[in-house]
Amino acid sequence: MAWDDATRVCVARVTPGATLGGDDGLALVGAIERWIGENPAAFGVLADGGGGHQTDRDYRAALSRYFRKRIDVAYVAFFGLDAVLRVTVEMLQVGTGMKLTVVEDEAAARAWLAGHGFRT
Repeated sequence: MAWDDATRVCVARVTPGATLGGDDGLALVGAIERWIGENPAAFGVLADGGGGHQTDRDYRAALSRYFRKRIDVAYVAFFGLDAVLRVTVEMLQVGTGMKLTVVEDEAAARAWLAGHGFRT
C-alpha cells in the first residue's frame, strides 16, 4: 500500500491468489486511518485486485464498518477482479452505499477517480 498526501489517494495492490482475512482488512483500514488522520477531506482508494484473490467475512466486515463511517468522503476504484470478487465488491456497494466502481483496468480506475476530483 502507498499513500500520496498531495492527491489523497491510497494505492493498494493485492498479490494474485492471495487470501485476505480480518487482520488484512484491519491493516488496510488502519493504514488509511493513519494517513488521513483527522482531516475530513475526501480520499480515494485505487485497488488492484491482482487478477483475483479471496476474502473472508472478517476482511469484508472490517472494510464495510470502516467505509460506512466515511460514506461521504471515500471513493474506491477497483480493477483486476475476477468474476466472483467483482460480485462480492458490488454486493459491498449495495450493502453500504459506498461510492465505488469496478472497472477492467487501471487506466479506467484512475479516470473514475479523476472524475471525482482526484489527481492520480
